[in-house]
Amino acid sequence: FIGTGALVENSVVMPGAVIETGAIVRHAILGEESKVCANAVVGGSFPDKNKMQISVTSKGAVVEENSVLLPGEML
Repeated sequence: FIGTGALVENSVVMPGAVIETGAIVRHAILGEESKVCANAVVGGSFPDKNKMQISVTSKGAVVEENSVLLPGEML
């Protein structure tokens, strides 16, 4: 499920994952049954010469409302 106004770019979203309204997911892998709550941010964008880092959530992980999982972080 991807909520209204959510943004998903260059990411893998496993079955059962939920991305709520207003959330942003960039360069990430979301595990099965994980949840990105409203207005949370997972990952980010990278200037041309910076090394890309992938953010990863494990099965069932929850990124709480209005929180940030930075590029390269795992939850």
